[in-house]
Amino acid sequence: MKYLVTGGSGFLGSYVAKQLLARGDEVVCFDLPPKTGLEETSLAEVLTKDEMEKVKFVGGDITDDKKLVELCKEEKIDMIIHLAAMLTDACQKNMQLGIRVNILGTINCFEAARACNMKRVVYASSGSVFGNKTYARLGVVGNEAPHDPDSIYGKMKDFVEYCGKFYHDFYGLETIGLRFTVIYGKGRKRGGANFIKAMLNDPALGIPSVADATDGSNFVYVADCARACLLATQIPYKRHAYTITGETLPAKELLEYVKTILPDARIELRINENSSVPRIFDTTAEEQELGYIPEYDLRKGALATINSVRADEGLPPVGIE
Repeated sequence: MKYLVTGGSGFLGSYVAKQLLARGDEVVCFDLPPKTGLEETSLAEVLTKDEMEKVKFVGGDITDDKKLVELCKEEKIDMIIHLAAMLTDACQKNMQLGIRVNILGTINCFEAARACNMKRVVYASSGSVFGNKTYARLGVVGNEAPHDPDSIYGKMKDFVEYCGKFYHDFYGLETIGLRFTVIYGKGRKRGGANFIKAMLNDPALGIPSVADATDGSNFVYVADCARACLLATQIPYKRHAYTITGETLPAKELLEYVKTILPDARIELRINENSSVPRIFDTTAEEQELGYIPEYDLRKGALATINSVRADEGLPPVGIE
């Protein structure tokens, strides 16, 4: 199979590309052309040199619907994994651009799939579609829990899910949205939940950091998210979206764990008490239908993140007996 991964030089896209290659698939990464070259992207940070040579990178804008269709036809793409997006902070600063990228960009992927007679599109949604009121009211949030997003980013993802369901019901295109929670790991460079980078990636290199955290977040390791994407390309179609989870842990407990393996870490933790509602999920659908069970709990994933960041800088591993 030949896949087009939009946002392919970004954080999650890089891990998806890596796992697709390992599975034996062909990969075309579509993303904004990097200003300083691919060597500064997450793709170059996550993939080996041999893997980079196997990936085709095409620069472009997800809002350019004509180019997207032309690319899919020229490359004979079998399926799109759509991960290109503007995240929370960027959407709040420029809502018009956020709508063009997050909503119209996703619809462009659906239309390109239709134009090229593809069967399915897998795309990134977000756990933010549920919102604090839903988390607080339900306690345990099921896969089909009502959406009540607090942010403009969450509203966009909520509408995208509606569009995905429409494209399936009206056109027969199988669209599967994956609602990721807080993704962490080596290669993360941006995003409203970037406090996890300040708690793991920076301390791994001895860099002092300030983490403005939302307490009670659900943290999911990036390699697990990539594996969920691959699973979604192969399962029988049963529903339009799945919530992809990891482990819910108070930020203070994560800080205490980091301190056990990096005793000299200088992390200032500032918790936003106004949005500190624990994210607890019913994982039945993701387990039974998608076949997804996270391989990394937060401690295992945090250690993997810290040591992979250190390895890139020639530093010895920590926390391993």
